[in-house]
Amino acid sequence: MSQSSGRFSCVEERVEIALLHTQGLSIRQIAQQTGRAPSTISRELRREPVGQYRPLRAQRLADQLAARPK
Repeated sequence: MSQSSGRFSCVEERVEIALLHTQGLSIRQIAQQTGRAPSTISRELRREPVGQYRPLRAQRLADQLAARPK
């Protein structure tokens, strides 16, 4: 699942979020540049409980959660 739908981030978008975050942009600035809501960016950055946001790990976690039976 590497395509971005309207609701879920794709790996490319997660990498962009990580890059903008390491450049010191605020959540609102990142949201504006990516076209996402600030709450989506905040949620994405909270995926990593310790330290720096890692987009590829976040993508793997999202894929695992999406694949499990509901």
